[in-house]
Amino acid sequence: DLYAFRFLTDAQISPDGTRIAYAMREIDREKNTYRSAIWVVPFDGGAPGQRLTYGTGQDAQPRWSPDGRMVAFASDRNAQEDEKTKKKPKNLFVLSLDGGEARQLTTFSDDCGDPVWSPDGTRIAFVVKDPKP
Repeated sequence: DLYAFRFLTDAQISPDGTRIAYAMREIDREKNTYRSAIWVVPFDGGAPGQRLTYGTGQDAQPRWSPDGRMVAFASDRNAQEDEKTKKKPKNLFVLSLDGGEARQLTTFSDDCGDPVWSPDGTRIAFVVKDPKP
């Protein structure tokens, strides 16, 4: 049954080498679309994974901060669906592993992603499509 499959993508090892962050994607049968969430699991597999994000959207591309205390990711949460394309743009979010809600960093009308932290953890570079090529 295809609807039972879970697709693990974009595994990222934490800076201290003890954890792996990844996106788990599954099919939402009722909405006829995909949804995905960010998870973290110990590198040694000694404990079950911990789900970090929840909701009906698509959370993807987890990236560890240099100190391993936060994860940046792309998500279409909070986005409005484009009437023509029926797509919701992904923007960047940051989530503290100490708890709390994810904080939205960007508000683009087109997808952005591929976040990369600066070595000191104070900035994040990313890619966004230019709407006027």
